[in-house]
Amino acid sequence: MTVEISIVDGAVDDLESLHEWLTSEDSLRGRVHKGAVVPAPDEMGALSDSLVVALSSGGAVTAFASAVTAWARHRAPRVKIRVSVTRTGRTVEVDASNFADAHQVIAEALGNADGERADAPAQG
Repeated sequence: MTVEISIVDGAVDDLESLHEWLTSEDSLRGRVHKGAVVPAPDEMGALSDSLVVALSSGGAVTAFASAVTAWARHRAPRVKIRVSVTRTGRTVEVDASNFADAHQVIAEALGNADGERADAPAQG
């Protein structure tokens, strides 16, 4: 499953901070990449505006939901993030108003992509 995460409202360095936070998680290392941005014809290049995360196991899904929640709480109250599950088109937003439920909101969005709970053990 591919998940895209973007900063809807926050500081300029929030996406880089989130990238560093996620890649410091052992179970997410190598799964997190900066999203590709196509520059306009008159631009030399553009900064990435999202992160793309490849998740396959239940453990990685749970680690992702936990890491995003911890990072968001660390940056609160000035950040709002959007998590989109590519395969299903499901999108959730997390900000200061729902940080208390952030892990559950993200886990449900991710779990619904496979039709099972995000904290369910990986099959295999």
